[in-house]
Amino acid sequence: AVGRAKLELSGLIFASWLGRIGFAQGLPSSDLSSQSWSYADQTAWSSIDGSHCRSSESPQSPIDIPRVLAYADVYNETLDKIPEGLRLGPATWVVSETAVNVKIEKGPTTWTVKTLPPYGERIDFEDELYNLVSITFKSPSEHTIDGIRSDFEVQLNHQSETVYADGHRRLSAAIRFNAAKEVESNFWLNSIWRVAMSHNHSAASFFQIGNPYTELVPLDRSFVAYYGSTTEPPCYPANWLVHVQPGLMSYEELVMFRASLNNNQPSRLATLTENQSKSDGYGYGFNSREIQDTGSRTPKMYRMSNVPDHEGASSVGIKVKHSRSSWGEPLLWLLAIAALLCLIFICYAFLCKLRERYIGDGDEESEDYLDPRHGARMQKGVMMQHLVPQFRPPGPPYAPFPETYTNAALPRGGYGYADQIRFS
Repeated sequence: AVGRAKLELSGLIFASWLGRIGFAQGLPSSDLSSQSWSYADQTAWSSIDGSHCRSSESPQSPIDIPRVLAYADVYNETLDKIPEGLRLGPATWVVSETAVNVKIEKGPTTWTVKTLPPYGERIDFEDELYNLVSITFKSPSEHTIDGIRSDFEVQLNHQSETVYADGHRRLSAAIRFNAAKEVESNFWLNSIWRVAMSHNHSAASFFQIGNPYTELVPLDRSFVAYYGSTTEPPCYPANWLVHVQPGLMSYEELVMFRASLNNNQPSRLATLTENQSKSDGYGYGFNSREIQDTGSRTPKMYRMSNVPDHEGASSVGIKVKHSRSSWGEPLLWLLAIAALLCLIFICYAFLCKLRERYIGDGDEESEDYLDPRHGARMQKGVMMQHLVPQFRPPGPPYAPFPETYTNAALPRGGYGYADQIRFS
């Protein structure tokens, strides 16, 4: 609470300082009434001169994110704290300050919060550094999960530090919100709402907000990445990071935002045909682009594996599909089964060797006998010295029988002593 009070006080001091030196009078207005597009007729966006809103020209946003993603398109990553900030998979949030200097501009289609240079808040995505340049708000959410919209969406818009031949590259991060009457005001949103509701259209208001990378992005930073476009003309090509876990906001904050946009006349908002938000009962229009065809694009989910315990499930119902078209997991199972069969075969061969050496195969038990000369057990010509200890009598070997005994004449027949040796 003390930190928040200091942040609010510093924001007021910063705004009053800018007002004294006259900055607030010379900024351009965000009134976009001269533009020839509206949310009521989105099919006409493709015919606007210089726009890139045709799907045949480049992939468009927003898209519907399926609740079940293929196994090969989900990556389990650990959120790491590094000197620059926080890193999850291919994304690194560079956190330099706890507060950000901004100005707010209220237009007929949205509120735009623009950050002031020097830009300290950056995202490093796939080895490209992007500066946070603006924050816009959409209601109901533009991105859907399984066709279901949330009540609100905050979009953090970035531009690459490097300027290419065709200009800056773009990256946007989307955080969805659900509204509830029993929820207290979201502190980060409320710091903008207070200024926006007291702001007139003739000048931009300068103030400070908390760093959105630490106070707005959910603790579960799991996100779905895909390539698309910005969601209003001229629909520039852009990378998207759509955070999976939704935040919470009060119902009053939602109604205040949508009522503010509907006060602009003539309205450039579209009329909802279905109740897709809790504030639709008031008949408010919406500033959300229609869902675009995903086509051949494959959204990839980077799931945070080390979510704090009190945050619960990390993917808010998004599951992994073990698709037949994905060979990642089946191949691992086949390798595991093959390794198990090889292990079983090796063990069986080893046991057979032991049995043959010590016991035999059991087919000819009669060949197992005791060698009377050495006192050792014999089997198929193999001396079983490990089972019966070998015995050798002491002294020199026995002398042969005398020739007198071995050459004696055979007994004469008829005496009945054929089995005896007679001595002469």
